[in-house]
Amino acid sequence: MYDYLIYFLIFSILGWCAEVVFCYFKTGRFVNRGLLHGPYCPIYGVGVCLSWAMLGEVGNLGALFFLSAAVATLVEFAVGLVCERMLGRRLWSYDGEVGNILGLVCPRFSLLWGFLLLIALESMPLVSRLARTLDRAPYRTLVYVVLLVIVVDGATSVINQIKKNREERTT
Repeated sequence: MYDYLIYFLIFSILGWCAEVVFCYFKTGRFVNRGLLHGPYCPIYGVGVCLSWAMLGEVGNLGALFFLSAAVATLVEFAVGLVCERMLGRRLWSYDGEVGNILGLVCPRFSLLWGFLLLIALESMPLVSRLARTLDRAPYRTLVYVVLLVIVVDGATSVINQIKKNREERTT
């Protein structure tokens, strides 16, 4: 289980970095993407952990690619729908993309997520070695503190978004 916490942290942070770089090239400025305030996007950590748990034994790269794209698409759709319906906030939009579903997912980005997940899953032996290195008392404490920070950030961000939605409805 501890390994999965490390995977979650690593890929949440790498996902945030990828989002920041993507947005910088798209807009020419730094944009902290997502609902949370810190340098992490948990959707990436969740996507990799789910894919690894479900698909880690798939040996065929072609099958792994398409199954990874499917997992990523389901995660992206579910998270996007929850954020939009429960929090009244759309974190991304594929409205202009061909074949999009409710603007939350689209074939082009599903294929991109499949490719990125393929790379992530193929790198898991290296990431697993890193997780074993971090499986010592001082590192464990740091990992749990960072996870606590993410949970607190997530909870306060959701609460603040709900408050903001209420205020907008009353004005």
